[in-house]
Amino acid sequence: MLSGFDRLRPVEVRDQRSKGMGFVGRAFFEVAPKAGEDLARRVNALADFAFFCGTGKKTTMGMGQTVRDRRGVA
Repeated sequence: MLSGFDRLRPVEVRDQRSKGMGFVGRAFFEVAPKAGEDLARRVNALADFAFFCGTGKKTTMGMGQTVRDRRGVA
């Protein structure tokens, strides 16, 4: 579940043919302890995969990058 966000801001991206809107910032997710260890493992696997899968649109043009930040992870 999304538990918070920080420094979220809109960003306009332009190239020679078009422009689009996106955002930059940090989102925090938390798995409730009662959800179980299996779900926590699955969510962590998806978080690890996020960098490689490309999120959003125009990912081949460099948009939609997701980076996992492990600072503050227990």
